[in-house]
Amino acid sequence: MDRHLIFLDIDGTLYNNGTVSDKDINTLWEARKAGNMVFINTGRSYGYIPEEVKNLPIDGFVCGLGTYVRYEDSVLRSSTLEKKIAKEVADYALSKGIKTLFECENGIISINCESENELKNADEIYTKYESSRISKCTFFGTLSEDTREFLNQYFTVYEYKAYSETVKKGYSKSKGMKVLGEFFKVPPERMMAIGDSANDEDMISYAGIGVAMGNADIRLKKQAEYITAPVTESGVSAAIEKYIFGR
Repeated sequence: MDRHLIFLDIDGTLYNNGTVSDKDINTLWEARKAGNMVFINTGRSYGYIPEEVKNLPIDGFVCGLGTYVRYEDSVLRSSTLEKKIAKEVADYALSKGIKTLFECENGIISINCESENELKNADEIYTKYESSRISKCTFFGTLSEDTREFLNQYFTVYEYKAYSETVKKGYSKSKGMKVLGEFFKVPPERMMAIGDSANDEDMISYAGIGVAMGNADIRLKKQAEYITAPVTESGVSAAIEKYIFGR
């Protein structure tokens, strides 16, 4: 059997209400035992991934919408937001009262959220948070047209009902997959990608086996070649069993 690289979104795909099913975990073990490799491919920054997910039987991570790529303990890509742009975003969020997260490789910084790592002044980007490596930004609530125009200067913007996430232009989940494909000399045809939301569209299209979860939004289902069971029914396991093992 030719080795496949398997890429899994977290929220709504592998992770459901804070848990991963035993069936999914067992199938990940089996897939790796058969010589395949399993990677988390998430919009979350590396510092915003739950420890229980980091401890799953996986080989590495594509995080922050392709800005950070890791195989075991080796970092293959680390692209962070320039401090000047981070300060502009912080200034804007503070002036507009927008609840915002800077998702970093080493944690998170919040704005207008009353949390432990709260940025109170945009200049703290250069002082208190000077060592923070920001992968992406998340904005809560519905974006106004002015905010959308401001963000579009620097970012690709993914809008959802309750929040929006942004990443530097030129980065995406599929770009992270390409880094690993080139590293392991595995073409897209031998990649599987499983996801459930808008920021999964490009990785579903890039992979030779693009799978939408049963609970995915309708646009992703229309795009995907395959549809598996929902996260509540261990759809990841079902997809790997069917499209990797042919059962």
